[in-house]
Amino acid sequence: MPHFWPWLSSLPADPDAQALQTFASTVPAGTWPATSNNLRDYYNVVAGAAAGPSRDVALMALGRLYERWLDGRGSGAPLPGGRPGLGVIALVIAGLVMAAVIVWGVFISRSFLGFMAQPDHARGLITFLFSFATIGIFVLVAIAVFWLPPPEVEVRFRNAKDLITILVGVLGTVIGFYFGTAATSGTPLSVTALTIPKSVAAGDKATISGRAAGGAGGYQCEIQISPASAIDAKTIDCKVSSDGQISAELPIPDIKTQTELSVKVIVRDGRGSEVDSPEAKLTVTPK
Repeated sequence: MPHFWPWLSSLPADPDAQALQTFASTVPAGTWPATSNNLRDYYNVVAGAAAGPSRDVALMALGRLYERWLDGRGSGAPLPGGRPGLGVIALVIAGLVMAAVIVWGVFISRSFLGFMAQPDHARGLITFLFSFATIGIFVLVAIAVFWLPPPEVEVRFRNAKDLITILVGVLGTVIGFYFGTAATSGTPLSVTALTIPKSVAAGDKATISGRAAGGAGGYQCEIQISPASAIDAKTIDCKVSSDGQISAELPIPDIKTQTELSVKVIVRDGRGSEVDSPEAKLTVTPK
């Protein structure tokens, strides 16, 4: 990759290169660091000159040109032996990660699309991703202000302000809508159409069905049994489909005496809300 000043001298038609070369011709002989690749050397010479329009133009041109040189590009074309900058590498990695997530969610995972079809889950995921990305950009800009050399900060921060203004406006709208509607939207969580057999023979299975409705979706359920000693389990997990359909098979041990069990279905939604069904009596009869 060519050194900075020889590379800059090969851009005769570039306005920034012309402005910086014109300024370099005005400084005392021997003070211009034409053999250096260090931005600080050039900045010290430009910043040490008398204040004026030419110095301000030279500072702005120096920042833009040095950034292009670091990226290995001159007028948009790769330089011989140039390498992509860290920003390009980061963008490529981020793109590959996003592509992998999309492929996994659409073609591999069986539950991702169903999960995203639920408005509360999709809204929460979008809010998290946008907030995370926006805060990340804020942190990068804050670090750049204190870390990068002043000429680069002046150029980059001017463009970053426009992006930050847009992101803050969108972020405020997204978060305001999410938290403003999350607590008031939807209907109360409930268990409907619950079917529990009144009796079952010892050693068989009792089939329990019903439907979870309302709440935030993402249902989970369990069956609570009393007395627990009768079947060696206090609670038994049950399945809830994406549309809220509850199904479970309650295994009944080979009890030798007739026993009456109290059965209750407990359903929780994605926000942690919980509702219990009324207790139903299940009589186990020995074979």
